Amino acid sequence: LICRMGARKALVVGINEYSRNPLRCCVNDATDMHAALQRMNFESTLLVDPDFHALKRATRAFVASLHPGDIGFFYFAGHGAEAAVRQAGVYTSSNWLIARDMPDHREDLPQFAID
Repeated sequence: LICRMGARKALVVGINEYSRNPLRCCVNDATDMHAALQRMNFESTLLVDPDFHALKRATRAFVASLHPGDIGFFYFAGHGAEAAVRQAGVYTSSNWLIARDMPDHREDLPQFAID
């Protein structure tokens, strides 16, 4: 019996520089988490102040990199919101992680955040 030991992978995101309501410590927290994960032998990627497209690309690439048996860890320090947004004609409540550019209205969340 051969047992494959899975990889330890992490995506760590920290956003301070929002277009509105900037934050102060999220990048520091994410940097500290990234370093701690590396000390625990995680292949950790640190993403700082991404716009929506960079956040979406990094998240998709991270998920695609995971294989059965891997340990995946996602950490987000920044603004988030719980909101019902109309998608495909139906209002659905989701938890949104907001990228650097802040939407003006909750209906715009799908163009500025991931859920």
